[in-house]
Amino acid sequence: MALEDRWPPVYDEEELEETIKKLSEDGPGRWMFGLVQGSVFQGDIVSMQSKLPFINADGQATAVNATNLWLVVGNTCDLARNEQQVPNTGIVPIISFPIEEVKNRLPAINRYQTVRQFLVPAWNDQDGKTIMLADLTQICSVKKAALLNVGNVQARLNFQGWLLLHSCLVRFLARSDGRHD
Repeated sequence: MALEDRWPPVYDEEELEETIKKLSEDGPGRWMFGLVQGSVFQGDIVSMQSKLPFINADGQATAVNATNLWLVVGNTCDLARNEQQVPNTGIVPIISFPIEEVKNRLPAINRYQTVRQFLVPAWNDQDGKTIMLADLTQICSVKKAALLNVGNVQARLNFQGWLLLHSCLVRFLARSDGRHD
């Protein structure tokens, strides 16, 4: 491979896209269970009011855009380990957008063709005028204790939704690098 060529994905791109297509063809609404009590698992939607931490253009840690919904992307086995072994896990913010604002991308969003965002199906009485997207580019580290002590699990993906989340995470993290696009 010449240096100017794009580095390939580390998965079978066609097979993964077909898996995502099959998992999403029935529509996202059936991938959620209702209110869940107890432990936190990968794929859970957790309410926890916090600003989004990040490093700004000056290289300084800062926090902006308070949000109260997060998608847990850290692995469930890490969540189950004691805090001394694994004190932190990963979460991404769930951002609500007016449907009007994303209507030109809505078909791709509903088919999970967007690489950097994961559609979070409605699990409660939403007004039908907004859509919720987990922003995979804004992965944050959180103390597991915060999820257990402050966060409240609002909804949990069922097995099909969890498989879809995994497929989308692999596609996001291991896609071709696109350096020459």
